[in-house]
Amino acid sequence: MLSQTLRSLTADGLVSRRVEPTVPPRTWYSLTVLGRTLDDPLAAVRAWAEGLGGDAQGDLGVPGAGFGGPYGARRVEPDGQRSPCGPGAALPS
Repeated sequence: MLSQTLRSLTADGLVSRRVEPTVPPRTWYSLTVLGRTLDDPLAAVRAWAEGLGGDAQGDLGVPGAGFGGPYGARRVEPDGQRSPCGPGAALPS
């Protein structure tokens, strides 16, 4: 999977690949100038994800993650508290 991703990033011009003719061969990867243009957008995505808290997958409804309904879904109450939602979830009293 990693080698396939690196091949794809190299083909897209985001990563450069350098192979040293040693035994065993050493392969080095680095970001190209084009790849470095993604620094700011990816930093923004990272900041957004970190702002979701430690349980971002549950917030996004990823099956089996977080707590709450069968898919880890939650709703945010007006007071900012998170409550489970989905079939069979107890409503706050």
